[in-house]
Amino acid sequence: MTEANVVYSDVTFTKSDRNVSAAPSPPAPETTYSDIRTVKTESSTDPPDSKQRRASHGGSKFTLEKIAIAMLSTLLAAAIAGLIYTSYGNFRTTEHLQQLMAVNKNLSEKTCDVKPCHQDTICLDFSQYLSTKTCPKCQEGWEQWGRQCYYFSNDTFSWDEARGQCQRKGGDLVQIDGENKQLFLVKHLSVKMKSPEIKFWIGLTDSEMEGVWLWVDGSPLNSSLDLWAAINQGKEPDNWMGQDPDGEDCVRMGERGNSVSTKIWFDQSCKSKQRYICEIQALDIGVLKCF
Repeated sequence: MTEANVVYSDVTFTKSDRNVSAAPSPPAPETTYSDIRTVKTESSTDPPDSKQRRASHGGSKFTLEKIAIAMLSTLLAAAIAGLIYTSYGNFRTTEHLQQLMAVNKNLSEKTCDVKPCHQDTICLDFSQYLSTKTCPKCQEGWEQWGRQCYYFSNDTFSWDEARGQCQRKGGDLVQIDGENKQLFLVKHLSVKMKSPEIKFWIGLTDSEMEGVWLWVDGSPLNSSLDLWAAINQGKEPDNWMGQDPDGEDCVRMGERGNSVSTKIWFDQSCKSKQRYICEIQALDIGVLKCF
């Protein structure tokens, strides 16, 4: 609020003397107010630039509020976009997993001709290959079938000696649980046998109890797996004692040039010198396609 300063200057006051009788005096001069100046000043508490600063501060505050709101809006939009992207990615991943599971289930129920790493076409159970994306590798001199490696010896040993040789290599004498595996072995034996008498020990024996055939891991022979050879109008095993009075308690296999028949098992004296087939787990070495 402003104040008005009033300045009185040159003000003359004349007073008459009532008790004096004299000639009439001239009329008293009228009171004169001159040089009356009114000055309006600003309040001392409001500096000249206070209004400008108040306007400036009010504008800055309004601008910062707008910037803060804009930043919050941007962050909220980014968060919403990220949430949508993540949800979509999870949906696609779940969809792909469901598709892979369906394919796996479909293929696991079938058998197909495939090319394992050794490049030989064998009829295998395709489900063996679905559990890995890498191609297992065999050592040099071993043949591969699925995830197993097989060694066909050139030297001859008794059955016990042959098993010791396999165990020192990290494996054991081969166990056969189906005709597909037998087909793989027959194919390789047919080219490795230089004479009909050459046979290969496998990991099957009835040395503990006659007629009870067990694999080297103690599991019994599947009675439905009939791979015994038929000779001289008879059929193996016959436990012939002409060579060894202890009979024939170990099994060898092989037939020269025969790549069709799988029934090429023969019981033989465990003391006989034969070649052998070792079996060992293949090693995974990296990202190599098996077929």
